[in-house]
Amino acid sequence: AKLADAGVPKPQIASALGDLFRDENSVEVKTDILNELGNLEDPSAYNQIVAGLDQHQADEVHTAAIEELDFLGDKRAIPLIQPFLTDRDEDVRNAAQSATDSLNDQ
Repeated sequence: AKLADAGVPKPQIASALGDLFRDENSVEVKTDILNELGNLEDPSAYNQIVAGLDQHQADEVHTAAIEELDFLGDKRAIPLIQPFLTDRDEDVRNAAQSATDSLNDQ
C-alpha cells in the first residue's frame, strides 16, 4: 500500500510480489504476499494470486488464494476455484464454496 501511495504503478507492484511469491518457501510468507496482492485491489494482481492455486502449494496457501480471488471479484476465477469444492481440507472447501457463491452472485 505504501508503494502504491508513493506512486509506484500497481501492475509493477503486483509483478514484484508475484516474483517474491514464486521464490518464497514459507507458507506464512506466501499467504502474506497473497493478502498484499489482494490489498492492491487491482486486476493486475489476478494472475499473481492464481499462482497460489497450484497443486504443489500448501492448503493454507490455497485458502488464501481463493479468498483473495473472491475479494478481487473477477468471475474468471470461478472455474479455477471449483475443483477446490471437493478438496480434502475443510478450510479450502469452505473458502471455495464461499468464493464460488459470492462470485456467482456478482
